[in-house]
Amino acid sequence: MNSRERVFEALHLRKPDRVPLWVIGSAYMVKLAGYRYDNFCKNPKKIASANRFFMEKYGIDISYIFTDTWYTHEGWGMKIRWFPDNPPVPKDFLVKEVDDYEKLWVLDPHKDGRMPVVIKAIKILSEQIGREKVVATLQFSPLSFLAHVRGFVKSMIDLILHPRLVHKGLETITQTVIEFFRACAEVGVDLILYHNAREDYSLLTKKHVEEFGVKYDQRVLNELKRLGVPVILHMCGPEPMIDFVVSRYSNKSFLGVQFWDRGANISLRRAKELFGNKICLVAGFDNIKTMTFGRPEEVYNEAREALEIAKPDGGFILSSGCEISRDVPEENLYALKRAVKDFG
Repeated sequence: MNSRERVFEALHLRKPDRVPLWVIGSAYMVKLAGYRYDNFCKNPKKIASANRFFMEKYGIDISYIFTDTWYTHEGWGMKIRWFPDNPPVPKDFLVKEVDDYEKLWVLDPHKDGRMPVVIKAIKILSEQIGREKVVATLQFSPLSFLAHVRGFVKSMIDLILHPRLVHKGLETITQTVIEFFRACAEVGVDLILYHNAREDYSLLTKKHVEEFGVKYDQRVLNELKRLGVPVILHMCGPEPMIDFVVSRYSNKSFLGVQFWDRGANISLRRAKELFGNKICLVAGFDNIKTMTFGRPEEVYNEAREALEIAKPDGGFILSSGCEISRDVPEENLYALKRAVKDFG
């Protein structure tokens, strides 16, 4: 099997010739390619080439066309502080007062912010690797966007004190996310990593997620299903609502969940028992502690353990819970590659 066939076998809960490997890490691949981060974020050719180099060097099956959190937000006028070696950060939040939610507008992914850069990178990489590997990108859920435009604490308070205005903002954000995904589908994206880490028991109740999350997520997921683009939910928090989303989202709206099993309140073994016959599990090694500070043999053993737990009966992609650091030792990535070869 090639990487593409391997990944889609796993997503459909079947057993590929080996377990696919996915490591997400924009900062690492920028460093690996020798680029400045501020140049990488604005250059689709560099984004595509860094992804290709990263995949080929470490035997990774899925790309990760993603630059930073703010490439959409710049379309609304967010000012960014740039750095040569690290991802950019915002100078200020867009929504300073609750009335500002109504001042957001639906963005055009072909013109606004740096969305055109990301879309062009998807197109370039899709043309370069053909149907051999999987070209994926990430976008945030509308509920996740709230924390970006308003600030985490204030956005959570707004859910309680100003729900009408929050819904106004979410309507606009939802349509912007849908338009972005339509543009990605047009240029050949194979897979969407949908970031809905706000759906976590440590942050919100089911009641709030139902009102401010599910309502909008389902619209986005339904459109992606119509477009024929499969989805993996990214839930990197300590108490992910995997049980809730599996029961709540309908009609195979998503095929897998990527979660931080090494730091969350649900282990990979438990997730396999509860959900292994329903969704593909995308997890297995600790991107924070083991990958950054562990020895290669520790990384190898952690990956081996994950493969022994979740490989049986298929439906598993060995992956990190979130992005790896730019300071991960190269030997630790090779250890992952060896583990997949030996036990995958």
